[in-house]
Amino acid sequence: MKTGTLCITVDVEDWFQSENLREAHPPGSWQDRELRVEASVNRVLEVLAESDVKGTFFILGWIAERIPALVRTIAGAGHEIASHGHGHIINYSMKEEEIRRDVTVSKRILEDLSGTEVIGYRAPCFSVSDGLLDLLAEAGYRYDSSLNPFAIHDRYGKISGTLSPGGPFRHRSGIIEYPMPMGSFLGMRFPISGGGYFRLFPYRFFSAMVFRYLKANEVYIFYMHPWEVDPLQPKTRVKNPGHTFRHYHGLAGTLGKLRRLLTIPGEKKTLGEMAVGFQS
Repeated sequence: MKTGTLCITVDVEDWFQSENLREAHPPGSWQDRELRVEASVNRVLEVLAESDVKGTFFILGWIAERIPALVRTIAGAGHEIASHGHGHIINYSMKEEEIRRDVTVSKRILEDLSGTEVIGYRAPCFSVSDGLLDLLAEAGYRYDSSLNPFAIHDRYGKISGTLSPGGPFRHRSGIIEYPMPMGSFLGMRFPISGGGYFRLFPYRFFSAMVFRYLKANEVYIFYMHPWEVDPLQPKTRVKNPGHTFRHYHGLAGTLGKLRRLLTIPGEKKTLGEMAVGFQS
């Protein structure tokens, strides 16, 4: 039976930029934090190279400004360069003009460093909205992958439009939206997109959900952060123990799980390749 395409995506941000740790590491303190993202990205690049898989790297403009060589390394390895915005601020917290500046500046920085057109975007914490997609279209983006339809999450956004189960669709703005995948088990729907869910679920269960999804859908999108392969990163405690758990649980096993995920049969493409071939 033919299965869908698997797209590997990486949200390039450092450990102290995680929203779960924001109360301990506000943006004003970032310049004083240890940068560990370059070493972590290199670990991910090595694993992808082992399987000859190209991924989409949604890179934070803040990171690109401070480690420009990292953008060139990722692009030089043949991976797609896409935008994660500039300052990793949830879009609901910004005014329209601030969002416009954030998505425009990050796109320009990444294009200047990589020498390639940046057509894709992912919002910090999946904070998507109809207005955001309108601004992305205005700035020259062609696709977005910020819709995470897990309704009970406190940060994820919503947009209008009709989408088939798991399928990409064209938003009213003209932006192609690639939703994050959802699985179901015993009547419950939950994310099987990666990130903390990938670290939380046993690999056998997670991969079974991915296999099932790929048989029924055109594209499965996996996401992760570089800090998720860095178990030696500094430890931070925040008031909400759930946030601490969500950040640190399972870090030691992420690389091994990623290697196994890449062995799942099926075609593997970047989101940019999928977007270019999208038919409305």
